[in-house]
Amino acid sequence: MNSREPGQSPQKLGSGRAARLRRKRRKRLALFASFVVIILLIVLAIVLLALEIADASQKLKDNKDDTSAPSGTDTTDPLLDYVPASGTYSIHEGTLILVNKTNEYVFPAVDTHLADMRSSRTQNSSGDYSYQCDYNKRLDITSLAAFNKMMDAFFAATDNPYALVSDAYRSYSDQEGKSIPAGHSDHHTGYLVSIKFYDDTGIYTSEHPKYADAYAWLDSHAAQYGFVMRYPPNKTHITGVSDYTYSYRYVGPAHAAYMSANNLCLEEYVELLKTSYQFGSEHLKITDSSGVNYEVYYVPATDGAETEINVPVSSGGFEISGDNEAGFIVTVTLK
Repeated sequence: MNSREPGQSPQKLGSGRAARLRRKRRKRLALFASFVVIILLIVLAIVLLALEIADASQKLKDNKDDTSAPSGTDTTDPLLDYVPASGTYSIHEGTLILVNKTNEYVFPAVDTHLADMRSSRTQNSSGDYSYQCDYNKRLDITSLAAFNKMMDAFFAATDNPYALVSDAYRSYSDQEGKSIPAGHSDHHTGYLVSIKFYDDTGIYTSEHPKYADAYAWLDSHAAQYGFVMRYPPNKTHITGVSDYTYSYRYVGPAHAAYMSANNLCLEEYVELLKTSYQFGSEHLKITDSSGVNYEVYYVPATDGAETEINVPVSSGGFEISGDNEAGFIVTVTLK
């Protein structure tokens, strides 16, 4: 028999064991909850890592699959190393110099870049020349080679023997007394050539419908040989010259392709390069009609000092032209 002191409450049998069981259950629940949380965190980390890997893989795939022609813009190519170009370049020389009513041509001391047009022509299989030309007509050597190729192709395509070079290089004295003041004619550059057509009935320009098909061929194929219409009829308010749509300006295949595709005259194109495609920022990417890729950028001239012009160490070559205004235009042929 159990005894107890008077006033002492009787103990509940088994109460200590129940408490221990409750504490064990709470510990097990807490441990299970912790385990679940850890598992969820691990799963979340795996999902995030998988998403990052998938995103990176997609970006690599997008870059690899991008086969669009580089006719838009891009930043300076990080894979190309640029170094200062060797040689001496003048802001007043090159295929992209701008000569107009506000920019006067700076005549070189010696015209070594000019060649005779008449003697440069080649006879075709019938013994005819692709174009007629008076004596003493001269053009820049590079543009003359391109012009002869264009006119040979013109003759082969049209069988038209009536093309006549009416104007090419003009000296200062040649220009005196004409509508455009001497010193401000693009003919001074040696890159501008005027083409008319003549037959027994007279001499015709692009204003006459008789040789509309001939001019249509020239207008649609000129860019292929590096030429553009220098004074488009819808750009008179910019160029200041009208009724001269039969004159073609050599700028090179890359620039001719871009100017033609985007309906730009030379003034607009030079301004575009100057304001939007300077070295170190975006560069203009161009693909010409032959599929050759180029990178083009503008380098402002440094006031009172020599201008450092940077070019890629590795490329297919480059050309540097002054703009006759404020800087240089670099044309890089990409490999």
